[in-house]
Amino acid sequence: MELAFVGLLLVMVVFATLDYGRVAQLQNRMSNAAREGAAIARETPAAVDSGCQGRENVADRSAGQDIELSQRDGYTVTVALADGDVRQEYTGCGTPTGGVAVGPGDRVVVTVTADIDMLSPFAAAVTGDTLTLSREVETVVQG
Repeated sequence: MELAFVGLLLVMVVFATLDYGRVAQLQNRMSNAAREGAAIARETPAAVDSGCQGRENVADRSAGQDIELSQRDGYTVTVALADGDVRQEYTGCGTPTGGVAVGPGDRVVVTVTADIDMLSPFAAAVTGDTLTLSREVETVVQG
């Protein structure tokens, strides 16, 4: 009888650990994608807010870092101009909302968001069936 209780507890701990590992792995992959997008924004300001430049824009470079990540539910890449507490958002491919251009010295924030489904009922009870994760990288545009 005790083995059944301990076994159930052990199974719950194992699945919770697996979920934690999956979340940590996804956050690492999202950080890499955000860094890749920030790198192109830092070196090529025109890639942030002026028309699609082939594969040389923030959203495409972030997605190209990890193709499997870019196909996940809830995957988005947001580019924003950090101006104090106000952020001017860009699509990464097109005209910025509000028409503010990115230039040398501007701080740009690239945010990657994706969803992950929890495997264990215990983790799902704590976080919900689907957990939305987000990673962001801020960089200064070079001149």
